[in-house]
Amino acid sequence: MLNQKIFIVMLGLLLGSTALWAGDIVVQSIASILLGAFISGVLLTFTPCVLPMVPIVSSIIAGQGETVTQKKAVLLSVSYVMGTAVTYALMGALAGATGEQLQSYFQNIWAIGAMTIVFVVMALSMFGLFSIALPSFIQSKLNRHSQGIKGGNIGMVFLLGMISALILGACVSPVLISFICGYFY
Repeated sequence: MLNQKIFIVMLGLLLGSTALWAGDIVVQSIASILLGAFISGVLLTFTPCVLPMVPIVSSIIAGQGETVTQKKAVLLSVSYVMGTAVTYALMGALAGATGEQLQSYFQNIWAIGAMTIVFVVMALSMFGLFSIALPSFIQSKLNRHSQGIKGGNIGMVFLLGMISALILGACVSPVLISFICGYFY
């Protein structure tokens, strides 16, 4: 019950900041848009798809029991943010290069049918009808390689930022895009 109240309050704050800073009510400036995006970004951190990523990202950036200086922490954080920015820039360039709305490509019977089949197969697997797993030789190879990855590596943190942008994009992009659209339109 308390979680629902917290969620409703956070959603109200999020929507309120979006309306306040990105709406047509106020004269918009770059400063107001950046402030609104920052406030919304902080509030979006507490959504169910972003919050579980915080300890994962922290452990990858800081490493396991490794002492990290303030300079290295800032460098690793910038690397993570740059990975996220590169992913969004590449997706934006792809969308701009097509000259159309990307979702229009997926609004045909073949794409919808293929995704339906994938979802039905995954649902049947979740219901226990059968098990879907990677072959054991791939699992063991991935396990061997993942054991060698140490936290605090700039390249790996950059890659994590790129992957995180793909995972979290569906959760945070709609709110943050409202600021961009509010400014340019």
